[in-house]
Amino acid sequence: LLVGGGVWFLVSVPISDDAATVDVSIADGAGVSEIGEELESEGVVRSGALFGVYARFSGRSRLLRAGTYTLPLNLSMREVVQRLATGEGSEDDVTVTIPEGFNNTQVFTALVDAELPITAEEFSGVTARGFSGDSSDFIYDGKPEEVDLTGYLFPDTYNFYSDSTAAQVVEKMVDNFKSKITADLRAKIEASPYSFYELLTLASIIEKEVRTPEERRLAAGVFFRRLSDNYPLQSDATLNFVTGKKETRASASDLTIDSPYNSYTHVGLPPTPIANPGLESIRAVLDPAQTEYYFFLTTPEGKAVFSRTLEEHNRQKAIYYP
Repeated sequence: LLVGGGVWFLVSVPISDDAATVDVSIADGAGVSEIGEELESEGVVRSGALFGVYARFSGRSRLLRAGTYTLPLNLSMREVVQRLATGEGSEDDVTVTIPEGFNNTQVFTALVDAELPITAEEFSGVTARGFSGDSSDFIYDGKPEEVDLTGYLFPDTYNFYSDSTAAQVVEKMVDNFKSKITADLRAKIEASPYSFYELLTLASIIEKEVRTPEERRLAAGVFFRRLSDNYPLQSDATLNFVTGKKETRASASDLTIDSPYNSYTHVGLPPTPIANPGLESIRAVLDPAQTEYYFFLTTPEGKAVFSRTLEEHNRQKAIYYP
């Protein structure tokens, strides 16, 4: 127990409380023992030998990447291994923020703006494959093989190697997405009469329709009632997906568009997600509000206004869209 406790201390407790940083250079081709010695000499870890043992034990010894890192002294050995395995803190590290609701084209633009060396052809080729990793994974339940990975490129702030390929970027984003589905959320998915892909599709609509967690749960409740009644969703966000507009209210001509994404003329969900939803929208479809609302509109300012009856809904439209 004493030995185990000592190892836990060396691995989990930072060498210092000081947040000051040191620059550590990991040479290209350096082995894990050499890396440990360098880290120990710079005062980042207590034992270079134990660093090597822990890196091998954690399965990350082969992932440690060369580069110059700026490392705070108050990192534990576990955190140091994590950083060197992911490239975080390296001069070669690229940080990219993907906002909630981005479509795949917008995701690609954000990656290129961060100067990642990927092309549109490479990115679309990877995302069009239909699956990332094991196609039998639960996150692909209900997903047709021929459709792309819209919905799976999880919105978050990422650190990528500056020479990352499109495949590596997409894999990291999908893996991150999967990691957000906790055991509690997984249980709710499995209890739902809808496939995960259907839930993801609805979450993407909610992401584009409303803003706050409360509004999202209410909107989910409205949409589930409509799906149950075989009543059109009548989502302007699905029409915007077709037209490329950002309107809070569809035009008369938009309502006549012949498309499976026209949720005014087609009952049920559209064929695919219309964007990459954030976690709050996914949670909303897994825990929708039990509501008497059957209608809602989004005001020009972006606020959702809910109604129980069509008459009430029409009164609200007259107020906000006279």
